[in-house]
Amino acid sequence: MGRLLIAGLLGGVVMFIWTSLAHTALPLGQMGVQEIPDDAPVIATLQGALGDRDGLYLFPGSGNGGKAEDAAARETMAERTAREASGLLVYHPPGRDTAMGPYIGKELALEIFQSLVLAWLISILAVSNFGGRVAAAVAVGGLVAVATNGSNLIWYGYPAAFTHAAIIIQLVGYTLAGTVIAAVLGMKRKAAG
Repeated sequence: MGRLLIAGLLGGVVMFIWTSLAHTALPLGQMGVQEIPDDAPVIATLQGALGDRDGLYLFPGSGNGGKAEDAAARETMAERTAREASGLLVYHPPGRDTAMGPYIGKELALEIFQSLVLAWLISILAVSNFGGRVAAAVAVGGLVAVATNGSNLIWYGYPAAFTHAAIIIQLVGYTLAGTVIAAVLGMKRKAAG
């Protein structure tokens, strides 16, 4: 159990370092993301319309309070989308804390959690060699990367460049973490043998 925890922790740290580099030293973290030109009127309109209601907003709306299961609401949205601008917006009212420390800590914790689960999965597989353990990590990483990012591309129209970069970041992160995990778990097997 101790070796499993060490493998997961080290894998998480490696994944965190990779993700940090991908977003700060490489262009991957900014691919497909743009700023709104002359954003002041847009921000003023959003603040006027949404006030302090933090959330994820889809536009144009259906006029049905977001209940897309209603056939008439879906038809209204389809008609409006055909003739009006559409999109998905994450909105935060003024006053959001932008200090990097809490974000970095949460990201590190998230990646350690992912790596602990990955280490556990690899440890219960009937794979006894290093290459097989790394291949398992790559497979899990591929599933994780495509599951969310692919659906966001399909359903919400995320930019293809953003989606591809996000998939690459996650896949490389899982590969690196899986390599560390495979090495640490392999040490356990050698020591036991």
